[in-house]
Amino acid sequence: MAVQSSHRESHYPFEMSFLSAGAMGLVSDVTRVATLGTNSDITVINVLEDVWSGSSLGILNAIDHKILQVPQSPDTVEVVSSSVNDTSAGTGLRTMLVSYLDSTYTAKTTVITMNGTTPVAFPETIMAVNAMVRLTTGTFMGTNLGNVSLRVAGGAGATYGYMQIGTGFFKTSAYTVPLGYSLMVNSVIFGINRTDKLERWGRFTLPIMTAAGAVVKALDLSVSTFGPYRQEADGSPVVVVPEKNTVWVTCEAVSDVSTSVFAGINGLAIKNTRLIVGN
Repeated sequence: MAVQSSHRESHYPFEMSFLSAGAMGLVSDVTRVATLGTNSDITVINVLEDVWSGSSLGILNAIDHKILQVPQSPDTVEVVSSSVNDTSAGTGLRTMLVSYLDSTYTAKTTVITMNGTTPVAFPETIMAVNAMVRLTTGTFMGTNLGNVSLRVAGGAGATYGYMQIGTGFFKTSAYTVPLGYSLMVNSVIFGINRTDKLERWGRFTLPIMTAAGAVVKALDLSVSTFGPYRQEADGSPVVVVPEKNTVWVTCEAVSDVSTSVFAGINGLAIKNTRLIVGN
């Protein structure tokens, strides 16, 4: 759709801005991105840990899952639950939607039919997993009854996606930008979950990593238990992340051990051809 920039808003309902219309799915080639990650137990005061649910795995298969795990090359993976009830006819999770990037970083989705503690092979190799969400369950208001892992096939390598018991989705602050897109990050939220009467502080950064593994940290700020903090840039993007790059939130340090934190990114993944004036 090519229109004069001075009339763009009139093409959307209720005189919505481009950002609002894009977030609601009303603009072609634009997808809303909203991540939410947790790290429920940061164990060392001044050792960084990433904000994703996989951090609860700790050291697994000699790999430190306190650090976000991302494939370095196309990887063969599988999906498995820790509960025998997460099966196609079980009382727990029956089917799950996975949003991922294939070996060329092309964005795709697939539905996985669970088979309990028996691994289910993924349909193709992947470069990233951006979401895992429950589709169907065996009971009304049901969810996953086990921890669901998307891991390297065979179970002896890294875990790339981790849906904790009872959550129904993979809690991660990370997002890998698909081929042909750019991610316009409009806001980032950071917070500390209050689990006791202590006043706690955390220091957070926003790493961005290229496909080759080079990292730059775009933000560096501190947050306390007095309330979450949202970083915005007065209508402009906080940062723009190119295709094939991964962005996430790291907790660099905390004031006390056993600190629980959360963080998330909100923005729009926009097809690069839309970023040409007149498109």
